[in-house]
Amino acid sequence: MAEQPALEDYLRAIEWGMEKGAYQKTRELVQVALGHYPGEGQLCLWEAILTQALGDTKQAIVLAERLLQHPQRPIRQDAKRFLTIWRAPQLRRSESWLVQIPELTAGNAQPGRVVSAPKPPSPPPTPTPAPTGSSYSVIWFLLGAVAVVTCLGSLLGFVGG
Repeated sequence: MAEQPALEDYLRAIEWGMEKGAYQKTRELVQVALGHYPGEGQLCLWEAILTQALGDTKQAIVLAERLLQHPQRPIRQDAKRFLTIWRAPQLRRSESWLVQIPELTAGNAQPGRVVSAPKPPSPPPTPTPAPTGSSYSVIWFLLGAVAVVTCLGSLLGFVGG
């Protein structure tokens, strides 16, 4: 007889399925896991989340309401948070807020129209290299020359004036 998977294995698989967007298959996995771990809070919470993700918010609310009596406090708190979100009034969306994107299937393609891939962005400009030791020498030489000329000019200005 095969050993049943550990709860942690189920939870990892459920998270992976949720991240991949495989909601229906993941909910089925949750139901299998609940057969092995009935009443397990995390599994029950995932069942509610996946039910809502599949568009059945009313059933998700029913499942989450049951968790308000769960013995584990974190499960009760999470259920309460989800219920707050799922019970919140839906905003009315103006049609002007939405953008309709047509299906890009072979049957929907327009004959004679060529669609090219977007151009890749140009590479960023190369940064200006930092001055090297020889560059600093030139700068110091020029600053020294300016200082000498200024000093001489002021001395000659005082002597000649």
